[in-house]
Amino acid sequence: MATTENYRTSSTVAGPRTVHRVSWGAIIAGAVIAIALVTLFTLFGVGIGAAIIDPQYDQNPGEGMSMTAVIDLIVTQLIALGAGGFVAARMASILRTISSLLHGASVWAVTTVFMA
Repeated sequence: MATTENYRTSSTVAGPRTVHRVSWGAIIAGAVIAIALVTLFTLFGVGIGAAIIDPQYDQNPGEGMSMTAVIDLIVTQLIALGAGGFVAARMASILRTISSLLHGASVWAVTTVFMA
């Protein structure tokens, strides 16, 4: 007489139900978008700054430009990294808020390391 044994499969075994927690493709795509936007906005800011300076008529044409450059840098970084984080969160296709936030933070980290 043959006996039949029941075997249980573990839920941690890799298979079709494996959950990927990190989407590196989405993070790299977000970082590329962020770097492209930083470059675009920085060139835009330099163009505006160069158009404003008129050395023929101003006594000190560079006065006040350092504070304007700092404000431009901060605004540029916020917009570009926000857009890159948004792209990464949407491309990761993870519906959990904390995972999306971590993908955005990863974009910030990768972009900062790359630009440094």
